Amino acid sequence: MLDLTTKQAEIIKVFIEQYRDESNQVSNGITAKGLEKYGIEPKTFRNHRDYFLKNYFLRLNKVEYHGFENYSYFQITRLGVLAYLKWQSTQKISDIDLDRDFFPKLFEYWGELVESYEQVLFDVLRKTLERIEIRPEYEGIINGEKIYGGKLEETITIPMGMIDVKIFRKYKQIDVQEIPKKRDYNTEDVFELSNQEIDDKITERFTFLLFFNLLHLGTSAGELVNTYMQNYIEYDKNDSTEQSEDEVKEIYKGYAERTLENVTKLFVIINQDKTLHTLVKSTIKEITDMLANRKTVQAIYDKLD
Repeated sequence: MLDLTTKQAEIIKVFIEQYRDESNQVSNGITAKGLEKYGIEPKTFRNHRDYFLKNYFLRLNKVEYHGFENYSYFQITRLGVLAYLKWQSTQKISDIDLDRDFFPKLFEYWGELVESYEQVLFDVLRKTLERIEIRPEYEGIINGEKIYGGKLEETITIPMGMIDVKIFRKYKQIDVQEIPKKRDYNTEDVFELSNQEIDDKITERFTFLLFFNLLHLGTSAGELVNTYMQNYIEYDKNDSTEQSEDEVKEIYKGYAERTLENVTKLFVIINQDKTLHTLVKSTIKEITDMLANRKTVQAIYDKLD
């Protein structure tokens, strides 16, 4: 569940922007009180804290114990960044930047992708965020209170011709740190490597899916036309001069040629980048192997008269 309200997005944005400290080192995180300097009231943060932690948008990174007062430092997670990007993509903001710390391979080629694909890139980014969902294994309401739990479940949607195929996988159980009520004065607990494996897998999956969706423009006529309709026809509605059929065809032809040229360039980038090539190829193989495994369906079919 990658859903944020405007207020929640405002809070998450601060954690993203303050991921590194003034010396450019990864920071310990931010306390509720520390958010005041960024315009967020501690009470406002505490009202949303449980939602952030249970959905793994934030994680507890460090706790300092000072007598009766504890200082809990929270840090952004990859899932929190994705939630913010999804919220941002619904606000019709075209200038979206990806940070090196969270998606290094996308960051490496982001400037080139923006220059080549222009507005189309942001449309594909929006589609990618719609096609990935990561949420707790179970959620519900008991006595009027929302509960979340279990492992994280991931769903990605892969377009295949006339149908969309959903691929599911589970992450391991999230290691949620609980704050002890009492500890010795002037001591601390640090959990900086907690759930790192989950963060890495989320980074890899989102990186794959965005590159896959960009490549898909060059292999699916339907995807190409749909993207054209969203990025050109909508804009033309604001034009008072009516375009002829030939003019519309000419615009589409130019768009299609540019997009296919960009897809060709992207294949070159992926084939020359060993890490990216391994990621894309191995993930596609993982997906096709899953689709090829039809034992359960076949077992039912075989028992039918």
